[in-house]
Amino acid sequence: MLFDGTAEELFERYAYSSFQALRVQRLETEAQDRWLADPDSQQRFLQMERIIKLRALFERRAAKALKQLQDLQFHRLAGVEIQTKLEDAKVSIPVSSALHPGKLRTKQMS
Repeated sequence: MLFDGTAEELFERYAYSSFQALRVQRLETEAQDRWLADPDSQQRFLQMERIIKLRALFERRAAKALKQLQDLQFHRLAGVEIQTKLEDAKVSIPVSSALHPGKLRTKQMS
């Protein structure tokens, strides 16, 4: 199955982090407006700086979760492809996902 608990967890992490990044982006705009209204305020500047860092954090988390999800799907699909080729060749060998089928798939198969 292509969407088990691991994939679901990664998707939820991606969705949550993306949502939070968008939410923080709005806060960043508001913080910038407050700082521009009072550019001498060190507190406003520091607040804006913290919000910018928070947004970057959520964007990195979203990107990492998306990459992990894509890798997981790639290896699963490669495993299905390898298993199909083995079955077509009348060879009965189970392909473990621990072998990283995506890497195996790049090798020449007869």
